[in-house]
Amino acid sequence: MFVENLWISLAIATFAVYRLSRMIGLEEGPFEVFLTFRSWMYSKFEYRWVRNGVVCPLCISFWISLPAALLVTYQLHLDWYAVFWLWISLSGAASFLYKLEQG
Repeated sequence: MFVENLWISLAIATFAVYRLSRMIGLEEGPFEVFLTFRSWMYSKFEYRWVRNGVVCPLCISFWISLPAALLVTYQLHLDWYAVFWLWISLSGAASFLYKLEQG
């Protein structure tokens, strides 16, 4: 039962991180909410790495995968050090899906 929950949780978290990263970085969103967010970030921060990071789904997936890893760790009652490995793994899997989409 635990292994099934693990794989299902990882799959759901991976697709969620991928979708959120793509929406925030590339799409306008409903009522242009993501476009407005990116414009706000551009006007608020003068650092180039923040501006570039907000339009890069690969960069965004790195940060979005952290709360996803925390949730999966909590849900499955894993040890605290699993958060780091889940964080990196979810980001990598979401990046893989994005690169697969790009061809």
